[in-house]
Amino acid sequence: VGAALPPAASDLAAGLLRLGRLLELPAALGRGTCPFAESALAEPLQYRRVEEIGAAVAAEVEDLRPLLLRGARAAAEVPLSFRRPLVYLVPAALELLGAVEERPQELARRAPRLSPWARRRAYWRARFTSLA
Repeated sequence: VGAALPPAASDLAAGLLRLGRLLELPAALGRGTCPFAESALAEPLQYRRVEEIGAAVAAEVEDLRPLLLRGARAAAEVPLSFRRPLVYLVPAALELLGAVEERPQELARRAPRLSPWARRRAYWRARFTSLA
């Protein structure tokens, strides 16, 4: 960008990266690794119960929600060329986070996906929202 990121934008970037790692949890567990800190989900992972994984996921969701919500302000603080992608990413990320929050234990088996309708709604919001 060429300038320092506003705090809201860096919070959003951190939240999006952590959400991406959270959604990679099923594949990571299959490889025997985990994106969480050792204190959240101790090794060896093959002996962790689904309830323990669900509790770690719920704790991560609680940490992520404020980052993404603060990131909603970032759309007004970033350069104009980055606003439309942010207007798309924030509602999509919050919807994915809500799906994880509803069923945290299911994330051990498979990651949720956005429905075609949710993707289309986020796209139209980003495409036709006034950015001024």
